[in-house]
Amino acid sequence: MVQQIAPGVQHPIYLEDSYLTEVVTRVLAAGDTGVAVRENLFHPQGGGQPADRGWVGDFEGVPVRGADGLVYLATAAPTGLGAGDVVRARVDAEARLLHAALHTAGHVVDGVARGLGWTWAGNNHFPGQARIEFTAQDGVDLTDSAERIQAGVDTAIAADLAVSATERDGLRVVRIGELHEAPCGGTHVRSLADLAAVTVSGVKVKKGRIRVSYTATHRPLR
Repeated sequence: MVQQIAPGVQHPIYLEDSYLTEVVTRVLAAGDTGVAVRENLFHPQGGGQPADRGWVGDFEGVPVRGADGLVYLATAAPTGLGAGDVVRARVDAEARLLHAALHTAGHVVDGVARGLGWTWAGNNHFPGQARIEFTAQDGVDLTDSAERIQAGVDTAIAADLAVSATERDGLRVVRIGELHEAPCGGTHVRSLADLAAVTVSGVKVKKGRIRVSYTATHRPLR
């Protein structure tokens, strides 16, 4: 049974600052194997991005979205915490930066590839699996496409395009300079200068889609 404060409003602070990795907050809801905090620091899996790894107090877990709409840090054992308890929440900073870099780099790859006339069809921002997929037209010519996309990505990073998020018609929209914008609930870097080693590793047609694979890392914090 979940014990919950009423009314319970969870604040998704991970959407406001990808670089915030620790916060003191209160338990909003608690059950046998999960706890939700009022100021939610944790990004649950979704939108092609993996879940954060984090801690509430000494309890480690992975965030999941509950049936009540709250994000819970799912733990392997009961926490003993109750609604209203003051706790320290923190997130794995190394994983957070990697996920933010991969997700942002995916938006850049998408923006550059759309400039080739391609239509977005899907994405995956997981480490070791990152790719953006586009609708494949019959007879599409992929000659030098990896090199052209890489050149566009390099140009965007060299220009240090700003990364921003605004709300539009009830949706969070992430914008990268004039290159790209899309509804998105992921974590992102502050500007493209934060990206390092963004590499377009391959372009191929698979299962009727053009698949652009890539890798990315985050530069050391400035």
